[in-house]
Amino acid sequence: MSNMDKAQELLNSRVTVYGDRVKNMEDVAKVWSGILGTEVRADQVTLCMMGYKLVRASGTPDYEDNIKDVEGYALMFREIIGDKMISAVTTDEYLAKKQHPTRLQHAENKIK
Repeated sequence: MSNMDKAQELLNSRVTVYGDRVKNMEDVAKVWSGILGTEVRADQVTLCMMGYKLVRASGTPDYEDNIKDVEGYALMFREIIGDKMISAVTTDEYLAKKQHPTRLQHAENKIK
């Protein structure tokens, strides 16, 4: 089982205790927004939490739990971004896809 599979399994096991992880990150974003006086998005919460865990990992590089948490937050980040994530290998490919969204992306933008 890969590390990301293990992280996914760990995240799934916590749903019964902590509830839906995307909603949880949205709720944290609301709280942080109130504290900081500026809008914080759920995806930014996951990035900040990864940063926090990376700092911990730099102090204890042999303690696997911190890296498991980073992997878990990375999975949450992907879940939050969802279908808006642009899959590209190069920056040129990314920019081309971003400039020319698919029909589905056009439809989604009209709904917003």
